[in-house]
Amino acid sequence: MRIGANLTSMIDIIFLLVVFFVLVSRISEVEQIPLELPEPTNPATSNASDQARAVVNMPADADGSATVIRLNTGEFAADAAGMDVFTRELAAILQRNPDMEVTLRADRRLDFRDVAATMNAISTAGTLGNVPGEVRMNLVIVNRNITQREVDDDA
Repeated sequence: MRIGANLTSMIDIIFLLVVFFVLVSRISEVEQIPLELPEPTNPATSNASDQARAVVNMPADADGSATVIRLNTGEFAADAAGMDVFTRELAAILQRNPDMEVTLRADRRLDFRDVAATMNAISTAGTLGNVPGEVRMNLVIVNRNITQREVDDDA
């Protein structure tokens, strides 16, 4: 009679850990697109909540204009047709989860008209997605006061 260890459950745990880390890295990858975020002088801000959210990124090209809008991992042109597709895609996401927050990360080099058009598209997506009330939207900025406090807390 031969006695050995049953490794099946250990292998199951390893696969679950691999899946977990793949999913987490994919989620955080969406929020790591390099942007120059706005830095207001005296903002009234707070840290983002841990609630489920859709991330909208608006990078600027070399001359400071918006050419694409990224919704999570999808990419849409920043023209009228692309904005319409973006709005419908976000509406579908919001219809599945009406409590979802939308985090908007816009490069500070962009003209505010481009950012405002995207904010309007997000509001329209909430209406199309039958979200009760308004869509909760967070505009990401760099707050040096909060950043400095976090550095001081780590020290």
